[in-house]
Amino acid sequence: MSRSQDKFVVRLPDGMRERISDEARSARRSMNMEIVHRLNHSIEAEEKIRRLEAALDDAQDANRSLREENRELAKRFATSLPYMMQAQGASA
Repeated sequence: MSRSQDKFVVRLPDGMRERISDEARSARRSMNMEIVHRLNHSIEAEEKIRRLEAALDDAQDANRSLREENRELAKRFATSLPYMMQAQGASA
């Protein structure tokens, strides 16, 4: 490990060290690399969640807009329907 890398002491709850050690051994990583891997994975997952939430917000906004447009079109159709029926009757 490079001396220029940050070092940070962490107090782990009882049993956590053993769990990390087991997981690191299973993944063929050092405990340090296992912790760094899991921190990176957690941070990346949160970033993905934020992007998905933003996309969901955009989709919900688009859905609201489409519903409003649909209501407006339905009103216009309902208003014009009597004229269309009258015109159809006159041409028959």
